[in-house]
Amino acid sequence: MGQEKIIVTVPEDMDFQKIIIDGTSGQKTLRDLKVESLKINLRDGGLALEKVKGNQLTMNISDAAWQLRDVTLSGHLKVTSNDGASVLKRVTAQSMDFASNDGATIFENLRLKERSKIVKKDGQLKMINSQWPGLNAEAEELYVNHVKKEFPYQTGNQEKALTVEVTDGSFYLINE
Repeated sequence: MGQEKIIVTVPEDMDFQKIIIDGTSGQKTLRDLKVESLKINLRDGGLALEKVKGNQLTMNISDAAWQLRDVTLSGHLKVTSNDGASVLKRVTAQSMDFASNDGATIFENLRLKERSKIVKKDGQLKMINSQWPGLNAEAEELYVNHVKKEFPYQTGNQEKALTVEVTDGSFYLINE
């Protein structure tokens, strides 16, 4: 049985109000895309979003590896991910709710403008050169590592505080 592979490349200056992707198995790649609202439900396979601009993105992913690269949102990013590695590189959003079970997660050059929440169980969470005004991270059976030259939440202000809950795991902040 062959694997489904979908690649969607949208000509520049083509805008969409809403895109919904429901899929099982195979690799899905969307690049060079402008969309007001993007909703993705994916089970099994892989997903890559590259050079995407829009307002909001909602993702519900199971048993799939996925990545967001060069994604700019003026609104909210909501991700629920089970059993799969994920990479968010050069992603900008107003705020984010991120929940993930199993699989390594890497945030690299993630920029958030409002307080956001990360819930991560089982796996590794690595944050490199990322900025946000506040973060609530809950970690269970997890290794967490944050790498950044300056931490934006060191002021002692609760609105800019890093709140971390860890159960049976480790949380590391590394200032390189």
